[in-house]
Amino acid sequence: MAIVFDAANGGTVNGASLTVAITVGSGSNRVLAAAAHSADSTFTATYAGSAFDEELYDGTPGTPFQFIAVYFETAPTSGANNMVFTPSVSGAIAGGGISFTGVDQATPHDTIDVATGTSATPSNATASAIDDMVVDFSAQNQGTNSTPTGTGHVERVDSANGD
Repeated sequence: MAIVFDAANGGTVNGASLTVAITVGSGSNRVLAAAAHSADSTFTATYAGSAFDEELYDGTPGTPFQFIAVYFETAPTSGANNMVFTPSVSGAIAGGGISFTGVDQATPHDTIDVATGTSATPSNATASAIDDMVVDFSAQNQGTNSTPTGTGHVERVDSANGD
């Protein structure tokens, strides 16, 4: 079964939490990947009122503006629901999610690859194999948005938090 894009949405807020609506389809073998960015803050995150199945990465606070948390939900509830991202410190928050169908439910993802830095032109080489789907979340603060480029890249959500 091929992996197929289902839905995506993102948002920003300056406050205590960010709520992003997403409508996940009813296709089989669904997954939802999500991420949130805020300056120097850990997160809690929910989808449809419950904690995400898995927190894949919750960066190390202490390096301002280089913090991202990544979440994963296998077989997310279909229909219109909210993702809610709550940082440990209120402030500018950007976040969003993307859902797919046709994903192996027993092993829905491999390992996560993380890179941090201060480049105006960020890049990261992620090892993958034939038929793999690579989902990329990039967080950037203060400056111009950098859109990933390269063969096969499709930007689905672009949320700028404006700080």
